[in-house]
Amino acid sequence: MNFSQKTGKQKIVFILGIGIFAMYLALGLVFIFMKNIPFNLSPVLRVGFGIVLVAYAVFRLYRLTKQE
Repeated sequence: MNFSQKTGKQKIVFILGIGIFAMYLALGLVFIFMKNIPFNLSPVLRVGFGIVLVAYAVFRLYRLTKQE
C-alpha cells in the first residue's frame, strides 16, 4: 500500500513508528560512541548495549516496512 493510499490512522502510526525507530537508533549510537555517559558501565557492556539498541531499531524499521 502506498503512503498516499493509507488512512489517517495508518499514517500517524507509521510516522510514530519512524520516530521511535530514530530514538532507538540515536540512543544506541550514543551508548556506542559517547565515552562519558552518566552510568557506571564498563566499556564492553556500554558498547554491547548500544549494539543491542541499534539492532532493535533495525528490527522495528523492518517490521514497520513489512506492515500493510
